[in-house]
Amino acid sequence: YDENSSMYDLLANKEAKGEWLEFGKNFFAEAATLGVKEQKNANGKITRVIDEFTPGMILTIDKMDGSNKIFKRLFAPGFSHTIRKEARSCESCHNNPLALGYGRGKLEYKIVDGKGTWKFTPKFPLMKEDNLPEDAWIGFLKEGKENSATREYARPFLVSEQKNILTVGSCLVCHKSDTPIMKAAILDFPKVIMLKSQKCVLPGW
Repeated sequence: YDENSSMYDLLANKEAKGEWLEFGKNFFAEAATLGVKEQKNANGKITRVIDEFTPGMILTIDKMDGSNKIFKRLFAPGFSHTIRKEARSCESCHNNPLALGYGRGKLEYKIVDGKGTWKFTPKFPLMKEDNLPEDAWIGFLKEGKENSATREYARPFLVSEQKNILTVGSCLVCHKSDTPIMKAAILDFPKVIMLKSQKCVLPGW
């Protein structure tokens, strides 16, 4: 906010003293972040749908009196204007930190002494306001905060859901999505896990 500048007040229909200054940053065109939409149907049953989300606003607002700034990190559900019949690959969701809400960076599955562990290194620096990367929705394997979306029915993945997604992702590190074993996993993942060999190492949650 610049108290020494001026702007046109649309409500008062006249020039007014003071001006709110907005600065945009980092616009990307790529596959979206994923999250959950929860809505009740007519019978009161909650339906959950995995949908695409985009940063609705990650911003700080200066107050006129110079007191503590307002910080918001809100993602918004997307509404596609165009679609295509091809779906995203399994890897683009299960092994993609941006899809999971962590932001851009390097998501690696490491096996050390027979134990599997996921590690995430963000591309962008952490913001001092909430200690999350600039482009993240949630922290790596952390619960999202309340009211973290622009709609009440929308939310990021829970930690339990993140672990489920990454467990499948650990399989995709070795077994590509178009292999028979992973195609079978789409129909019955628990059954496929029961058939895994000793070489297969799942995350040690």
